[in-house]
Amino acid sequence: MIKFTDVYKTYNQKRWALKKVNCEIEQGEFVYLVGKSGAGKTTFLKLLTLEEPLTRGALQIGNANLTTMTEKQLPMFRRQLGIVSQNLALLENMTVLENILYVLRATDFGGRYAKKRALEALAEVDLVDVQKKKPEELSIGQRQKVLIARAIVNQPKIILADEPTGNLDDKSAIETMRIFFRLNQKGTTVIMSTHHSTIVNTVRHRVLEINEGQIVRDQSEGSYGQPTDGRDIFYI
Repeated sequence: MIKFTDVYKTYNQKRWALKKVNCEIEQGEFVYLVGKSGAGKTTFLKLLTLEEPLTRGALQIGNANLTTMTEKQLPMFRRQLGIVSQNLALLENMTVLENILYVLRATDFGGRYAKKRALEALAEVDLVDVQKKKPEELSIGQRQKVLIARAIVNQPKIILADEPTGNLDDKSAIETMRIFFRLNQKGTTVIMSTHHSTIVNTVRHRVLEINEGQIVRDQSEGSYGQPTDGRDIFYI
């Protein structure tokens, strides 16, 4: 379980990035974070990865108390998380497979099983056939899939995705979302920030809407709110 208790986050003394956030997310849930740009969605995710410390309150993931976690405990804790950012950053001088293996080596997982684990992650995102290519040879959609493979190679319990379809065309967005839905069906918790109303309205899951740093809506099988797309649904 993920539990926010009276969580506050400020980057200066004038404005709260998050304010009095209270929520619980159970293992195996799929949660959309929605809200306008600057509302606090990315900050919400960064507190979970400990990229940012909270200012006040308590935050817990499973048995781990994030408010008191030490630097020594961080590497082991982060292995439970799969982080998918929106910047499509890959190591350009390495092949796709080497990009995945790099993550395993960074977490001290090596030896003969490393390549097997990396290929399994690429199979999950349907990219085994491009394992020897460099990132510059990939489409934007393929790069995003490599990022997902990199995020899941340690078999995390939780995936945190920040606008994973923001740079993608419709076809690539659908393919990316199918991966997340498939992982969630296997029991992985997925928390995803998005501005894509069509995705949220097509495959309904829990919606947390953040506005000016506060959760203003917590809706089971929720909708996006005001549509941002002219279409009603994707065929996912």
